[in-house]
Amino acid sequence: MSSLPPTSPQQPKFLDRFRTALQIRGRPPEVVEAFARWVRDFILFHSLRPPETMGEAVRPALQRERNRAGLSLERRRRLDRLLGGLAIPSGDRLRELRAVEVLERIGTPEARQVLRAWRKEWPRPT
Repeated sequence: MSSLPPTSPQQPKFLDRFRTALQIRGRPPEVVEAFARWVRDFILFHSLRPPETMGEAVRPALQRERNRAGLSLERRRRLDRLLGGLAIPSGDRLRELRAVEVLERIGTPEARQVLRAWRKEWPRPT
């Protein structure tokens, strides 16, 4: 498995790549800018970062997506590259991540309450 190349200063930023993808698909400029604003607002609201910069925190979600039935070969390869570029978590960290994953799957109000409490205590992923 190959890992993702490091981001270079010359590589276009995500929103620029997003705009270009919409333009290639023939979207009108006002639609492109509206979508770009929505995506930017979503990213800012949720304090999101690209998956390859988030480390082990995104591994469970990427693995679930990778194992989903009906994925195209290209999408599966991209997920493999992302997963290959992530560090393997330590034993303690892996137990924490599994606990979070179990609570997310349970999905009860009590489980969500525990997740909210943990989110306040845990540092942001590196």
